[in-house]
Amino acid sequence: MGTTINISLIILATIVASGAISYFTRETGNWRHRISMLVMGFFVTIWCLGFALMGLTGQQDFAYMARTIGIIGANFFLITEFVFVL
Repeated sequence: MGTTINISLIILATIVASGAISYFTRETGNWRHRISMLVMGFFVTIWCLGFALMGLTGQQDFAYMARTIGIIGANFFLITEFVFVL
């Protein structure tokens, strides 16, 4: 069960990263909107990969580092989303 969730997070991170890059290269509108979507996709990818690696590892130190990376990705995603709305 746990491995399925972690692999699903890795798949989600890949989909979000490719979607963000695709949106950035495809759209020709507002540059601020394009960059914000790219940065949000980047931070969601970091968020998903951090928590996926935390669940897949067996070492406590690496799990703590992966959790910290996941939390950083989540926090910066929220900050970027807030700036995007402004």
